[in-house]
Amino acid sequence: MKTGDIVVLHSDQSCIGVMAEEWAKQNNYEIKVIEVDNGEWEVYIQK
Repeated sequence: MKTGDIVVLHSDQSCIGVMAEEWAKQNNYEIKVIEVDNGEWEVYIQK
C-alpha cells in the first residue's frame, strides 16, 4: 500500500471493529468502523 491508500473490509463478525482498531493503532494506520446494517460492518483502513 502507498501512503493515502484505503482498504475497505466488509464483515459480519461483530469483533471486527475491536480487532481492526487494535491492529490499526499498533501499526499507525487511520481507521473508521461503520455498522452499515444490522450485524454488518465496513472497516476503512488508510495508510
